[in-house]
Amino acid sequence: MQSVIVIRAVAGAAGLRGSMAGSLYRTGALRQFSTRTIPLRNASALRVQFCRKIMDVRYISQSLAPSPANDAHKKAIEQISGDVRRFYERKEKFRINHGSTNSTRNNAKGKNIINIGGLSHVLEVNTATQTALVEPNVPMDRLVEETLKHGLVPPVVMEFPGITVGGGYAGTSGESSSFRHGFFNRTIKRVEMILADGQVVTCSETERPDLFHGAAGAIEELTQDPSIDYVDGIIHAWDPWFYMHVDSHTQSRSSTPPRFAIPLAEYLFRYDRGGFWVGASAFKYFSTPFNKFTRWFLDDFLHTRMMYTALHAAGMPPNYIVQDLALPYSTATQFVDYTDSYFGIYPLWLCPLKQSPLPTMHPYNEEYEADGKTLKPLLNIGLWGYGKQHDLVTANVSLERKLKELGGMKWLYAQTYYSENEFWEMYDRKWYDGLREKYGATSLPSVYEKVKAAPKTEEEGLSLLRKTLKIWPVSGFYGIWKAIQSKSYLAARASTWKDFDRMVKEKEA
Repeated sequence: MQSVIVIRAVAGAAGLRGSMAGSLYRTGALRQFSTRTIPLRNASALRVQFCRKIMDVRYISQSLAPSPANDAHKKAIEQISGDVRRFYERKEKFRINHGSTNSTRNNAKGKNIINIGGLSHVLEVNTATQTALVEPNVPMDRLVEETLKHGLVPPVVMEFPGITVGGGYAGTSGESSSFRHGFFNRTIKRVEMILADGQVVTCSETERPDLFHGAAGAIEELTQDPSIDYVDGIIHAWDPWFYMHVDSHTQSRSSTPPRFAIPLAEYLFRYDRGGFWVGASAFKYFSTPFNKFTRWFLDDFLHTRMMYTALHAAGMPPNYIVQDLALPYSTATQFVDYTDSYFGIYPLWLCPLKQSPLPTMHPYNEEYEADGKTLKPLLNIGLWGYGKQHDLVTANVSLERKLKELGGMKWLYAQTYYSENEFWEMYDRKWYDGLREKYGATSLPSVYEKVKAAPKTEEEGLSLLRKTLKIWPVSGFYGIWKAIQSKSYLAARASTWKDFDRMVKEKEA
């Protein structure tokens, strides 16, 4: 069945680390968009077409105009770079505490921690050059709120409002516009970076380009249509229902395609409530009815900031899988067949991805188009939910082996179970180690040390608290308690992007 959804959106800024500069898109009045399903087995997909002109991108000024925010930024960078330099001189390894995380790996613990949680300000939005200068801990919702004030929006906006600009650059982050623009880091124009020896440098396409690309990431015919800006899809299980809102707009057999309207900001963060469909797992965990009333009553707990806080406090349930995988289109169907039989997890999220140039720490596959120069796009498959009763390690190892067999790779926000040799068979270690040597980063943990799963000896040495948290439902209630303590729900309540459509209409009236 084909469904067409017409979306009306408000808007029309790009991504931005220390501080980052990125390109911005101009938006106009309310626009209409069309969507269609991708003809892929039981897939309902969203194609969103923006009726706007893409503006030229230029660099913003290297120097910051005097202001309290810019002065505070410079002082913070001086303090942080000094702390980093002292660790370097003592030859001590350290980790970074960002103050928040959308990773499912364990948080860094210990005394050798550099806290950069205060770097969370939008320093400048330049409407003339359509660029923004921001600090690394600015979350997506705050960035969008600031740029929308000027009628601008980033080309790639990650779906969870708590994902930060720095996390998007240093990790692997994409969204439904990534088939066109690539990963989030491809929208960043310049980065201010503190090196392992405390030196503060700037890098871009023309200045230290090896560091600029190396630090980032440490549909076939459909994608050829340049008029489309956003594409994502959902694969549902064979027998049950389409998921929630998607179901209500795509199951009609009417000859007239369903139509609805949504402000752009709400589209960008459409998966915040419930974290795609992962939030439904909490109802299953607590044996709580899953209906309109319970979702409304527990809404504060169902936004991604609260869910990530609870997850890190309580730990991952034994048979719960949270993985993003990237595969060539030629093997994607085989992979879905594998997940269907081995995990039985639905829905699956689909997101086309434009590959980054090699070498890279992003997922990649060296399949080229007919021209022999352009890398073929990949398909991101989001696998999140309770799987069949497999041991967690066994399930992840099986998943990693199947990925390797089919030419796929995984996001590194989750723990990996590869041996060190297996890990470096996938990535260019000579290139990576060369960058670490060149920029004095050999005293810091390597990317493999950061993402590898804890060995069994560490698991066996868990504290009494961690052992207790493995007991149902203690871990769940403990996670809720810690989430309430964090007051993460206040960030969702304070969001102004939800009211942007109303404010625009009031201004136009």
